[in-house]
Amino acid sequence: LRVLQKLGFGPRFINQIRTIYSKRKFQVNLNGTLSGLHDARSGVIQGDPLSCFLFAIHLIPMMALLEKPKTLGIQLKPEWEHEISSLFADDTTIIGGDLQKAKILFDKVDSIFCKGSGAVLHPGKTVILPISREAVPSSGPFEVLQPHQATKVLGIPMGVNVIMSNQIDRFAPEMTKITNRLIRWNKRGRTNMGRVTIVRTMIQSILTYKASTIPIDHRLFSTLERAFCQFINQTFDP
Repeated sequence: LRVLQKLGFGPRFINQIRTIYSKRKFQVNLNGTLSGLHDARSGVIQGDPLSCFLFAIHLIPMMALLEKPKTLGIQLKPEWEHEISSLFADDTTIIGGDLQKAKILFDKVDSIFCKGSGAVLHPGKTVILPISREAVPSSGPFEVLQPHQATKVLGIPMGVNVIMSNQIDRFAPEMTKITNRLIRWNKRGRTNMGRVTIVRTMIQSILTYKASTIPIDHRLFSTLERAFCQFINQTFDP
């Protein structure tokens, strides 16, 4: 509510938000059995159209806090400003020039933003990924990944020495989705041109996101090409 006031939202809107979020209760459904009522002291309401906007507004002070020390990030080009943070939905990536600077940013978020807002950095979901081929000792509450380890950023594997030799396995979830869709649409597509449209609009898009950051092995291309050709020619047999 204080952030809304600072941003110039009117008292009527703020009072409506205060009414919605005051004295909230929730129940836990465990195998079909509802628990008693519990007080909801933090977080936004799931399924509420306002929640995504309120969450984004809630993060504005943290963004301002992170962007203030310009020297702590990474300058990708001389004419660009330092890149310090990247936010998407509820995922936040903080970029530090070195491990010490990254820890300074973590401390700022934890000691200033979290303390003032009631937010919590989850140690189990927070990792530090050093851009270094040498092992870095872990310290503090957050895990420091080693060169052979990887994490996921918005669903994409990230790491210094991420082994890419078996890329087919890395695309296994996407290949399963593609196969399932080919099976489903194999019974519906009536014409060859209709099947071409299905491949372009309903199937190829499954690979687009991950393939934009991870190279695709030529064997995977061959497998996809064969499956798509069989589907279009109505000879697909999974």
